[in-house]
Amino acid sequence: MIRVNTIVALVALWATPGAKPQPDLGGQWILASATTTLGRDGSRGEQPTKTYVSDGWAFNCGRQCRIVQQGSTLTIEDARFDGATAPSPTVTIVVDGQPHMVVDTITLGDTIQTVGRWEGDRLSITSMLLGKPMSQTISLEQGQLVVETLFTTSDGKLTFRYTKK
Repeated sequence: MIRVNTIVALVALWATPGAKPQPDLGGQWILASATTTLGRDGSRGEQPTKTYVSDGWAFNCGRQCRIVQQGSTLTIEDARFDGATAPSPTVTIVVDGQPHMVVDTITLGDTIQTVGRWEGDRLSITSMLLGKPMSQTISLEQGQLVVETLFTTSDGKLTFRYTKK
């Protein structure tokens, strides 16, 4: 009986109108643009930024990275940061809606509590930074990998767009 109920539930989920499949984020990605809504002078509005990596973010692709997506895991490999000749440590994010620890790619030896979950066709990642949640959303838009990071201390946002190599 449990097997029948499970099959019926899966078929119902699959047949639900408007349900979007989870995109395949895997591949080699290169930074195309980085923008912010917070200017150094306090001005608002979307503007270019040179910031594309930060301590405390679970998802850091840097100038380029490789993403491997398998089952409920998303692994970020070979991320390249400012002037670094060697790639950053590999980060694996478990996408199951539960808290997991991931390595901090900037402060080596530290870890970040992270919750990853799919929200339709977007991957939502919430990390705890100094006791406050910080959210990142990863999606595919017109063939580009789009990473949006919202700040907890302001209403600012960073947006990174990557093209597939």
